[in-house]
Amino acid sequence: MSYEEEGSILDEEIAGTEAVWNLENGVVGRNLFVLTKDTDVVKRGDSVNTFLNLEEIIDINEISDIYNVIVFIDTELESNIFNRIAFFDTDLTIQRTLFTEADMNLTMSNGSFYEDSSVMIPAINGPTQKSYGTSFTLRADSLSSYREKGGYVEVYRWVLNDGTVVSGDSVVVDIPDDYNLIGDVWVFSCQAIDVLGNKSRISNFSMTIAEADYPVIDIVDWTINDVNPKILKSEWNYDEHIENNSYVLTITAFDPQDQDLTYSLICDDGSVEITQITDNVFNVTYLEYAEDTVVIFTVTVTNEDNLTDIESYSKTIINVVYAPVINNINWDDDNHAENLPYVMTIDAYDPQGQDLTYNVVANDINVTIVQDSGMNNRWYITYPNYLSDTIVSYTITATNEDMVSIDRSHSKLVNCLKVPPVINGLSWDNETHDEGETYELTIDATDPQGQNLTYAVVCDDANVTITQTGIPYIWTSIYPEYAIETIVTYTILITNEDEMTDTDTNIKTVHSLDPIINSYSWDDNNHEETGTYELTIDATDPQSQNLTYEVTCDDPTVTIVQTGTPNIWDVTYPDFVDPDPIINSYSWDNDNHEGTQTYELTIDATDPNSQDLTYEVTCDDPTVTIVQTGIPNIWDVTYPDFGPLGGDIGVFAGGYDNSDIIDYITISTTTNAAYFGDLTIGRSASAGFSNGINDRGIFAAGYNSGYQYHINIMDYITISTSTNATYFGDIIIVYSSYNFGRYGSGGTSNGTNERGIVAGGDYAAGFTDIIEYVTISTLGDTIDFGSLLISNVYMSGFSNGINERGVFIGGNSINNNIEYITINTIGDATDFGDLLVSRTTAGACSNNINERGVIAGGTGTGNTSLQSIEYVTINTPSVATVFGDLFHIRRRTAGTSNGTNERGIFIGGDGEASNNIIEYITINTTGDATDFGDLSMGRNTLTGTLSNA
Repeated sequence: MSYEEEGSILDEEIAGTEAVWNLENGVVGRNLFVLTKDTDVVKRGDSVNTFLNLEEIIDINEISDIYNVIVFIDTELESNIFNRIAFFDTDLTIQRTLFTEADMNLTMSNGSFYEDSSVMIPAINGPTQKSYGTSFTLRADSLSSYREKGGYVEVYRWVLNDGTVVSGDSVVVDIPDDYNLIGDVWVFSCQAIDVLGNKSRISNFSMTIAEADYPVIDIVDWTINDVNPKILKSEWNYDEHIENNSYVLTITAFDPQDQDLTYSLICDDGSVEITQITDNVFNVTYLEYAEDTVVIFTVTVTNEDNLTDIESYSKTIINVVYAPVINNINWDDDNHAENLPYVMTIDAYDPQGQDLTYNVVANDINVTIVQDSGMNNRWYITYPNYLSDTIVSYTITATNEDMVSIDRSHSKLVNCLKVPPVINGLSWDNETHDEGETYELTIDATDPQGQNLTYAVVCDDANVTITQTGIPYIWTSIYPEYAIETIVTYTILITNEDEMTDTDTNIKTVHSLDPIINSYSWDDNNHEETGTYELTIDATDPQSQNLTYEVTCDDPTVTIVQTGTPNIWDVTYPDFVDPDPIINSYSWDNDNHEGTQTYELTIDATDPNSQDLTYEVTCDDPTVTIVQTGIPNIWDVTYPDFGPLGGDIGVFAGGYDNSDIIDYITISTTTNAAYFGDLTIGRSASAGFSNGINDRGIFAAGYNSGYQYHINIMDYITISTSTNATYFGDIIIVYSSYNFGRYGSGGTSNGTNERGIVAGGDYAAGFTDIIEYVTISTLGDTIDFGSLLISNVYMSGFSNGINERGVFIGGNSINNNIEYITINTIGDATDFGDLLVSRTTAGACSNNINERGVIAGGTGTGNTSLQSIEYVTINTPSVATVFGDLFHIRRRTAGTSNGTNERGIFIGGDGEASNNIIEYITINTTGDATDFGDLSMGRNTLTGTLSNA
């Protein structure tokens, strides 16, 4: 098939199968043929100018949609500019196409022949000539115009010299080792497509094949100029350069004949400053650009034969646009209320030093916003009336001279100014009140805002019946019977719709109608056995009625007879048996007793009948010697050598910095601690427990920074015998492959019932909820018991001894959990209640079967050291109760006690005072702690403390 000049009609087969192109931006070229679908008329443009003016080639009135235009290229003037269009011969049959059919459809379906504004036309970097038998690389560089919306170039689509279509940031082209290729010009094309689907115009690149002895440019490498970089290294992007900065270009080239090479670098933008540093190294400096700009560098390498290799490289120079910065929004008053004016000042600046304009908008259109005429960053804000507290949100905008803006959201709570109601007065229908009677109270009250009021009346005597009548402000009050005149207090409360209130009180004296005994008197106040004494009763009756009298005595042997006067009685006593002598008090010459010492006991006693007294003193310990001195009420008491006192010894060991020291105290005697012995391994944060008077204490697991951090070893001691600790067994319950011990576990026991508990802790991989146990009197490893409610560490523990309840408190990054177990029954822990104050690393002790557990000090919220003491009743799950305060603020402390003898001890730690402090409390009596003495060496995070009580 052939075509004719303008006006010819094409075959329907051709007209119906061609694609649709958008020519609204025009096409550069000549000898183009345009086909419209609705007319099937071929019209010819003979020159660029004629073609670009569509009205001269196409009758616009004939075409319903300018997008329905098909463009063909005359094969005689085939041009690389049109490599996205199918080529046709003079018979209108397709000669060749530079894209596949699928790619052609995709490209055409976008509706645009030239996409010239959304994506920058890519610059192609590569050599302009290469020798045959070599390879070279072409790279593309482009930018999306929508970078602020997340746009970036996603793919570069290449058309190689042989028509092959490939995708990638770069392509590698191999030149065959064929001498006949010398002088051939290979043409390549590239289009950039961003993630938003926008496409660039097509870029073309030509490369000439040269002889093999030409020099070769191998590598061109860009780096930031390290002499005075104006951008951070972290901001470096190989493909993009920043305006107002310097970069270094290093050229690596070689000559096949090994001749010396000379290098040159030029740029198509004359404002770019280029300085040659060495033969192949150039410094490139950019000035400021008004917009993102692509510049082309040409690198030329010349050998001694004056043969050259030339490559072109493009760089995108980024025009940096800076937004203003809003530092802060300041107010003349931070507390805002309705109907009041306030001043807002915007603290902002522009990084480029440009002047700023401001705008302020509130989400409430009723807020009045006025800009200061002299200071454009100052605004006057006035709020309307609000019915309740209201949050007003502002949007503050700062804009620089480049019209770049920044928004800042800001909000203020505007308080509604509520006014309370007023009780004006109270009145009763009768101001005199008697028992058993009914009275009416009227409340006079008003509300300044005219809101409705509710009324309430209560009396401090719950036996008074108070009822509101059908009128809200009138109430009736009915009194019970009273034995005596009684004062009652009424409290009146009124509340308006804003829940604002006013209160008043009213005190009334309620008269009793019963007779009243005013007083009584004896004719002699000193009474003796067998004597008779006269009793006179002074009494009155409120109703002036006659009175009868009666007198009784709890001793039936006392004779009581009424005289002729009703209110006068004679009382006669019998002969009583002599009374026993009375021990008034006793005292020691020294209250602190020690073994092998003698102390003097003085007894203060009297006999009601002044008879001589004899004295006797005994002791439950037959080894104590008791001797009466020459004075009957003074005795000498001599103690044997007890060693450490059994049943009253508190032991504590280890501590922070891998201490292995064991100290002990006699709990009932305030004094400094004494050296006991050493642990097998120094440690801190261990669990401790004992079997009480059975005299064995165990220190389980712990932390040692020089051993293996998490220790799984258990040591034991005989509490009443000062010596070094002995190996007991190992903690064996672990997670997965972490075959280590742990530290920060809680410990407790059921005393003489011989079961010791180790719970929770840190086992290298994290906190654990494991509970294990041992039989204290039998050496060996731990056995699985159950689980805590949560994985926990640095909790405190105590128990009620043989009553079998163990309690664990706090821990785990500071919490208020309390949970418990039944020690003689294997199973999981149960919730007990909560601490008043969340804490960890606290000291703990109990008074054993007397059922009180005490928690003191520790680490609170914000890593603060605590001073407060709380307690619980061990057999009654509940919330803890305030006990008192430690003598000093401290954390990482430890505790023990002498059980039912009621003394609790808190030892070491760190806080406001030295960490060698020992304090004590009386467990069954609330109150503050008292100084006890000092440790042999100050330390915190002591290994578990215990006693043989």
